[in-house]
Amino acid sequence: MFYDPISNLYRIHFTGFEGLTHYIRLDHFETLVRTNSIYLTRQDLQEKDPDDGAYPAANKTKLHPRDITLLGSLGRSEAEARALADNHQSGNSYMRERHYLHCWTLRDDESLAMWKLHGFSGKGVCIKTNVRRLCEAIGGDRFTGHNGGDFDLKLQPVVCTDDPIPTVPSYEVAFRKRDIPSHVNEAEVRLLACDYEIANPIGPERQRVPVSLERLFQAVYLGSGIPTDECTRIEALTNTAAGSRVVRQSTVHCP
Repeated sequence: MFYDPISNLYRIHFTGFEGLTHYIRLDHFETLVRTNSIYLTRQDLQEKDPDDGAYPAANKTKLHPRDITLLGSLGRSEAEARALADNHQSGNSYMRERHYLHCWTLRDDESLAMWKLHGFSGKGVCIKTNVRRLCEAIGGDRFTGHNGGDFDLKLQPVVCTDDPIPTVPSYEVAFRKRDIPSHVNEAEVRLLACDYEIANPIGPERQRVPVSLERLFQAVYLGSGIPTDECTRIEALTNTAAGSRVVRQSTVHCP
């Protein structure tokens, strides 16, 4: 079978045509445009939700069926399985310090709620793309990280659950959030890179991933709260970088 590093990024969970939006601060967007890069942030720096990417409390006492099947195939006893389940939360801080994320919303239209929550009440920018365009913009399923090594990339939807989650593969925990309405309604999709370099216990705050802005930008919506002169400047900068007229003025007005 022919190996396609682009479709390999999304083929398990997506068709490739699903719409995505990403809300970002104006100055961070300008950095993205000037550097032709997106930046993945270390998961433990998401201070608003310390449970983000952590094993649920249920993992202390119960195993996910996938783990039970795996342990059984390895000949592990029930007592060993229970001990493993009780220890699953001990690695939470370790994992969160080694996961780098770039988050998107699984929808292709603007959202007032998302403008308020992540678009700085109309003073930010909304990037519109789709799954395949995002993967093509990155150009493959890996990039060179801060330590000069290859980092594998994963693109998956977030799972909102308080039930036990699988521990294999280990990166699955990075896609877990608590099961509360606000998390479910965000319909979040994450681009993930993992840093398991033992010689470097905690990496930098962000990882820089080069992208093609021509492929990434299906449309760019400037928030209603951005001053007119700034809109003119950012529009010219963005259209030039994308090689076409991708900038739009948002029709969503935040009160």
